[in-house]
Amino acid sequence: MTRRPRHPVDQVPGAGRLAVYGFQHALAFYAGAVVIPILLASAIGLSERELIHLINGDLFTCVIASIIQSVGFWTVGVRLPLLQSVTFTAVSPMIAIGLAAGGGTEGLLVIYGSVIVAGLFTLLIAPSFSRLVRFFPPVVTGTVITIIGIALLPVAALDAVGAAATPTPRGSASPTRSSSAGRSSASRRSSR
Repeated sequence: MTRRPRHPVDQVPGAGRLAVYGFQHALAFYAGAVVIPILLASAIGLSERELIHLINGDLFTCVIASIIQSVGFWTVGVRLPLLQSVTFTAVSPMIAIGLAAGGGTEGLLVIYGSVIVAGLFTLLIAPSFSRLVRFFPPVVTGTVITIIGIALLPVAALDAVGAAATPTPRGSASPTRSSSAGRSSASRRSSR
């Protein structure tokens, strides 16, 4: 009996490649699991001590989610060796929710409540949504993800050069131009 050749997706790379890919995967996981709490804490005004607790809690829940996904629990989990991390998609809504609730620890409590409600809602609609996946073939999802990535390139470029630290909204004058314009109009009024 002859063995069928393995598809490249099912082949296991050598130990060197596995080590490099594993290290890359762990860095990507850790970056997401630490950067997002830092962004959230600085935006809603948490103290350094609260930030440390937020990062620890985030890492703890990522590990629990990774175990559930890897090992599987009932019908939940893909049963593949992967690490669950945090998505950057939720950063802006979490910041908005936290600031609307007054920021600080009070804002964080409202964010926690919102995440719990959203998680329960997602768990309830997941069976219905899984039936819709067949309408989104890889060419559709790949195109959407590529378009999102291309749309985020200018943001990433500004972040890389540090321009995002002092953003100027489109259509508004820069602080130096507006202040000099204010001085020149004030000096014209005083000379009359």
